[in-house]
Amino acid sequence: MKNFITYLACITLFLSCTKDKGITNNCFANIVTSRNILNKQASVQLLNDEFYLIEKGTIDIKLLPCILADDFKINNLQVTISGEVKNILIKGVCCTENFVISKIEK
Repeated sequence: MKNFITYLACITLFLSCTKDKGITNNCFANIVTSRNILNKQASVQLLNDEFYLIEKGTIDIKLLPCILADDFKINNLQVTISGEVKNILIKGVCCTENFVISKIEK
């Protein structure tokens, strides 16, 4: 019986420590992708207490990332991004698109 309890405790510990896969994959999962971005230069911009990604060569399109790691929440930080732009207007805000990051680098 003691071995069974030890075994059960080990299995429970193992299952509770498994990494949650695909958090970013579930962002806006039910929304159609309007376009893909692959290794494009962008800058991180802080506007009205929200961090956006602005693609290089654009001036009025803001990408609102689903999840942006704290390491990248630096105003005017230059980054390279890849991911999916989702086909939805955010809260009636002109020129803002949802963005699911698949890769971001400084």
